[in-house]
Order: sequence, then C-alpha cells, then structure tokens
Amino acid sequence: MSASATVLLTHDRLAEASERLTPLPAAANRLTTMLASDDVDMRAIVDVVTYDPVLTALLLRQANSAGAGFVRATSTVAEAVMRLGLGAVTAVAMRIGVAQSLQRSLPVYGLEGRDVVGHSIMTAVAAEVLRARCPSRVPAAAPTIALLHDVGKILISDVLGSRALELVGELSESGEVPLVDAEVAVFGVDHAQAGVHAIRYWKLPLSFVEAVANHQLTPGAGSALATAVRVADDVAHAIDDFDDDDADDPTAAPARAAAALSEVGIDERLHSQVLADIEKRYEWVQSMMAA
Repeated sequence: MSASATVLLTHDRLAEASERLTPLPAAANRLTTMLASDDVDMRAIVDVVTYDPVLTALLLRQANSAGAGFVRATSTVAEAVMRLGLGAVTAVAMRIGVAQSLQRSLPVYGLEGRDVVGHSIMTAVAAEVLRARCPSRVPAAAPTIALLHDVGKILISDVLGSRALELVGELSESGEVPLVDAEVAVFGVDHAQAGVHAIRYWKLPLSFVEAVANHQLTPGAGSALATAVRVADDVAHAIDDFDDDDADDPTAAPARAAAALSEVGIDERLHSQVLADIEKRYEWVQSMMAA
C-alpha cells in the first residue's frame, strides 16, 4: 500500500466523507426498510409515495409509459405501485435520492460523472431484468443495492482529493490483478468495504450493508443478495465492454456476461435476449429520468 494513501485513507476519513453525501429523502429510507421486511403492507407503501410529489410524478410517468407494457393509463398512486412492484418503486426512489451523490468525476478511477451514473443505473437495470427472469435467485432488493454498489469509489476519491491523481499510476501499474486486489494494494481498502460507510450513513438495512460489503466476493461466497448484485455488475461491465474497440480480448466481454447469467440460472439460449432486454430497459430508464 502507498505510504501516502496510508496516511489519507482511513476508515475514520471514509466515515467523514460519507457525511458529505447528499442525505436520502425520507421516502427512500422508509421504502428500503419495507423492502427488507418479510411483512409489507401495500397501503403503507402507497402512503409513503403519496406524500412525495416528485416520486409520485415519476412513478405515474413510468407506470403509464409504453415501456411498462400496460394498455390502460392510470392516475392513481395505488395502481402505479401495484404495476411496478415494491422493488421497482424503491429503485426509482433511490435513483432520485442518490443522483446528485453519484454525479461525480472520479479521477482516481479514470471515470467522468456520466460514467459513474451510467454504470450504476445499468447495473440496477440489469438486476431488475434478472429479477424478472429468475426471482428465486435475485432478491427484490437487488436493483436498489445495485444502484449503490460503487458508492465506495466516491468516498475513496473524496478522501484522497488532490492526491488522487498521484495514485492513479500505482493503481494502473497493478497489472492484470482484479480491481479489488489493486485497491487493497494501493489504498489498503477496496471500494466494497469503503461503501459500507455510505450505507450506514444513509441508515439503510443491515442486509444492504452485507450486500455492498460482499458484492466483490468470488462465486459461491456471500449472500444471495450480494451474489445478485455481483452478477448484475458483471453483466453491466460486459455490456459496457461489448463496443470497446480497444479491448485486448474481444471474447472477454461475451464470456463474462455468459458466466454471470449462467450463475443465476439463465439458460444459455436466452443470453442474447436477456442482454438485449437490459439494454432496451436501460434506454427506457434513461429517457424516463430525462423527461
């Protein structure tokens, strides 16, 4: 680990950085609590949404959009919630709540703000599509956690500040080792561990803490929730890499996507269709957010 990073990147500093994140709206906090519960009252969900005008407007727009697949329009929050489901409603609320926090450039990772937001949304969308395909393997909370899975990178970049660019070379010189191993080698902590501070600051359920902390574990390790988020992340990265003309190995992205989709039980014959569904859904979500 870099001596300069050792001084700057401590868990106390990461915890302080988490307090500079935009607080979550009350609706997002309440919905995530409900999502983690085994006994959810649909009326309580409707009450939470009803008193948040921004969330109400966005949910109604999504429930009535062509992409939602319903012929008849609805003007009630209750029906919009029924159409979309608690998982999707919570994911929408979280997208509203964390948009500002995610819209940051991360020089230590070579990422622009649009890259951070775009990948986070793509991962959440992948989790949504996988949840619809295989609900027994992908828990309802997966899309919401998938949206937050890289928040630790934001905290790391925040703490390192102007020193970040000095450490970029060390990160890139780590070679072909996995990103998390390179992070530990250079920073002393990986972004999954760092992200736990944000999840705790936002007072999200303990299952969210575990999933974010363990979403980089190898297959077979971690909870079903952490596994679903890792799979969605792998699929999102693969989709991002499909059009990379500079890729050293053009077969790497398809292989990564295939391995991830197979892990949650999706038949190989359906892989192309699932990836197309994810890209189509991503474009739809982006259009909804821009409207």
